Amino acid sequence: GGREFMANISLWKHQKEALKLMQNRHYFALLHKMGLGKSATVASYLASRHSVLGGIPSTLIITPLSVMKGFKDEIRKFGGDALYHATEILSGSSEARMKALSIPGKRIFIINHEALIIPKVKQALLKKHFDVLIADEMHRFKSPDAKRTKVLFELAKLTPFRFALTGTPTPNNLVDIYCMLYFLSPNLVGQDNFWNW
Repeated sequence: GGREFMANISLWKHQKEALKLMQNRHYFALLHKMGLGKSATVASYLASRHSVLGGIPSTLIITPLSVMKGFKDEIRKFGGDALYHATEILSGSSEARMKALSIPGKRIFIINHEALIIPKVKQALLKKHFDVLIADEMHRFKSPDAKRTKVLFELAKLTPFRFALTGTPTPNNLVDIYCMLYFLSPNLVGQDNFWNW
């Protein structure tokens, strides 16, 4: 076993429990309401992986545009300076985003949901082969037929550790829950097409 990691800033009890559950799991859904520290828990998870592995895992965080900077700030608070300096927000033109993916020393990348469907960005992300994939606000990936959901599924198939984050996990219908389950583990649903489920 690896060394146990404790964040510099104290986590709440529910975050510590979630962090413990995330360890050594290939997929996990963090279903905490807004404001309960999902991004802090993820930052602590990445710091613990860094501590255990001796290196920062290559990570893609897909989040709404409005919280990209806030997610990076949480990485600094709960993951420390090493993780913060290894984090890059992928924004701007497709060329700027692709260039940012190649910056030496950067291991954690934050991108907004909508950018997944930019053809050049999509191809660059698929070629990167991440160790960890975080889908923040997973409830926004509702339709298995939507372009961005299809890209998310493609990335998930290439990524060994996958985590879904949402404060609103209650589905309106089976399609809503299907997307989260398929992202986490296609074997959970047994079908690669919702309409055959």
